[in-house]
Amino acid sequence: MSYNPFAYTKKIIYDLEFSGDLRKNNGIDCCLWQIAAKDFDSGHTFCTLVNPYEYHEVVPDPVDDRYKMPSKEELYYSGAPNIETALKDLAKFFEQCMAGKYMNICLMSHNGFRSDKKVFENTLLRYNLTHVFQNIPLFFFDTLYYFRTVYPGLSSYSLANLYFYKFKKVIKDAHDANVDVDILDSLLKTSKQNINGAIYGLFAIPFTNVNGIGAYTEQALLSYGFISVSHFLTSFTSKEDTITFLKNTALKDRAELVVKRMLEYVNLENIQRWPHLQQQQQQLKQGKNGE
Repeated sequence: MSYNPFAYTKKIIYDLEFSGDLRKNNGIDCCLWQIAAKDFDSGHTFCTLVNPYEYHEVVPDPVDDRYKMPSKEELYYSGAPNIETALKDLAKFFEQCMAGKYMNICLMSHNGFRSDKKVFENTLLRYNLTHVFQNIPLFFFDTLYYFRTVYPGLSSYSLANLYFYKFKKVIKDAHDANVDVDILDSLLKTSKQNINGAIYGLFAIPFTNVNGIGAYTEQALLSYGFISVSHFLTSFTSKEDTITFLKNTALKDRAELVVKRMLEYVNLENIQRWPHLQQQQQQLKQGKNGE
């Protein structure tokens, strides 16, 4: 789905706060500690802390002081739930937002394709919780690419810079999920342009996650009927067939490079991400059974 995907979709802004380094092994060790969400239409909100110490004796430090998380003692004192309870509560919130009127949920976040979406997916696999959302079709929309078209030529498209550009104010308490959700909500509602662009399903790899693939190439691939990197690559029997197809399109001049970069990306995920998440899942299951 792309370009005008929201006719039967409930738009929800979301933000995740997590510890760990997203740049290391695709963020497989990152631990969620806060989830916030907001119904774009009604303004109804959801927020919860998450206590990663319920499953882990050692939790990785945040990659930067800007992402400081509560201490172990603070999380326990606040009564923060474990990740399973938190995600089940989030699923209930989604169902309430859909109210029987919408077919899908589209989760909107800023720079989310390379961060929040990936951490969310990792979390579902790591803790064996994909079933929590099995009856809620989830799609994802990255507002970073939308704002690049709305405000062309900015030196930075960080949430803080966009907010200052639009409102001439500095964000207070940035990297608090509630604050970031409200900031993004304000920016979207004052942009005065229809929200549109590419959306991707749960576990689907966005084309723009691949280095060297920008908005033009993404739009072309979507217009040819391909909905993700994996869908594109598995639609052909060989690398040569894939390149041959692209050489008969507007992407002919970059056909070999595009295919090479996609294959490298998928191969890296197959080596670094998926096997390690399955291993973590088994380790957590064994630890739980051994209690």
